[in-house]
Amino acid sequence: ALVVVALIVLQARRLAENELPWWSLWDAAARIGMRNLLVGAGPGMFRWFYPSERTIQGQVVYASNEYLNLFADYGVTGVLLVFWLLASFIHASLRIIEARARRYSVDTLSNRYAIVVAGLAAFAAAAVHAIFDFNLHVPALAFSLTVLMGLVLTCGVHPSGHIHEEDSVRGSF
Repeated sequence: ALVVVALIVLQARRLAENELPWWSLWDAAARIGMRNLLVGAGPGMFRWFYPSERTIQGQVVYASNEYLNLFADYGVTGVLLVFWLLASFIHASLRIIEARARRYSVDTLSNRYAIVVAGLAAFAAAAVHAIFDFNLHVPALAFSLTVLMGLVLTCGVHPSGHIHEEDSVRGSF
């Protein structure tokens, strides 16, 4: 709740600095997506379709909402593919936690468990931040989130569902 309040305060501060109100950008993105429902308007086309949907004056590049911008650019197909990717990551991460819980007691410390929990927390923070900003359009942030997802998944279970720590090869030079 504190994070949501902080993001709303940041949006209010943006409005005070004469930026475009986010609700008009969100409305325009939703209308662009509805007009091109199946495959969207195309990558990066929000800035070109926005003038026909705007309710206030201004030039924009993104919709200030990663999910609505995704819908406007790629339509329902793109949204379903991205949410499938996100759901798969969350499911795999929860399987890692579940496998760890079956194998170890609560008192046993585990670096893999810590990485997975921290990765899920960072992923959740990025998902909430994406509601109020276009953070994944910044290449460094998108790359960092991708590396984090890869790090979390390497802590994972084998296809058989078991963690074989004793079989793992230790790194050496």
